[in-house]
Amino acid sequence: MAGNIIFSIVGKLAGFAMSPIWCQFENLFCYDSKIETLRDKVKYHEINEAEVQQLVIEAKRNAETIKYGVTDWLKKVDDLKKQAYEVFESETNFEMQCLFFICPNLKTRYFLGLKAIEKTFEVVNLQDEGTLF
Repeated sequence: MAGNIIFSIVGKLAGFAMSPIWCQFENLFCYDSKIETLRDKVKYHEINEAEVQQLVIEAKRNAETIKYGVTDWLKKVDDLKKQAYEVFESETNFEMQCLFFICPNLKTRYFLGLKAIEKTFEVVNLQDEGTLF
């Protein structure tokens, strides 16, 4: 009976310890799916940006006031798109391979996955800000 309790506790602790470790391996080996997710979010975000820009153009044409923060949001969107495209370019860069293109460069893949996750969160946050306009 005591053994069952110990195994139950150890199993729970092992589960909690394995989750962060698994996330790190996921960044290493599933970086391409993270980049595809970022690509999809950026495409969707570009559509929203175009709609907001069209509303800004119409407001300027009609001599209406533009809401506070819209132009700042558009500048943030442009900066974030540039950063996302840098991530896309680094994916196709030759840094992804090492040793005469035989084995993958694991360090580069790991950091590329982290960058993709970070930029995806930034895109989602900007999308949330964009819904206020």
